[in-house]
Amino acid sequence: MNVQTLDYRNILYSSLFSKVLVALIILVIGLIVGRVLSKVVYRVLHELELNSLLKKTTKLKVSLEKILSNFIAYFVYFVTVIMALTQLGLTTTVLNIIIIAIIAIFIITLFFIIKDFFPNIIAGIFVQQKNSIKEGDHIEINGKSGKITKINMVETTVKTEEGDIIYIPNSLLLKRELTKLNK
Repeated sequence: MNVQTLDYRNILYSSLFSKVLVALIILVIGLIVGRVLSKVVYRVLHELELNSLLKKTTKLKVSLEKILSNFIAYFVYFVTVIMALTQLGLTTTVLNIIIIAIIAIFIITLFFIIKDFFPNIIAGIFVQQKNSIKEGDHIEINGKSGKITKINMVETTVKTEEGDIIYIPNSLLLKRELTKLNK
């Protein structure tokens, strides 16, 4: 063997070693960031009392705080693994396209899920703090009238004189003309 062949092997092993080392560093940092970010998201959602709001509004006993914080952690882990594989040169264009498609589908789905939820919660907070209507009041909105039986963060429940129950999203209470009737 000549010296030139040994130098080429040293460079090859050195390059491979540095790629593996960087990939391992990416994995370790990703795991730490995923865990920390998960805990921060959980604490923020817990401070916002998301589970309590969800339980009050939908009567579901689901730990949305934990689900969302775990999702964030696993998403960071997934991205970290992809970055490590890219560092090693093991990802392909097809894998990147699949990842982009999954992320796009997730973002679009999330948008459709929350597009009405957050405006109704914000309107619910505004309605409750403004205190312009309360349970027991008689109102008319969009040609329908009835007695308010319940106001929560997402919707207001109105019982008509015919006995029908109408669920009005709180955002509509702020967008439409609302008449408070004297009865």
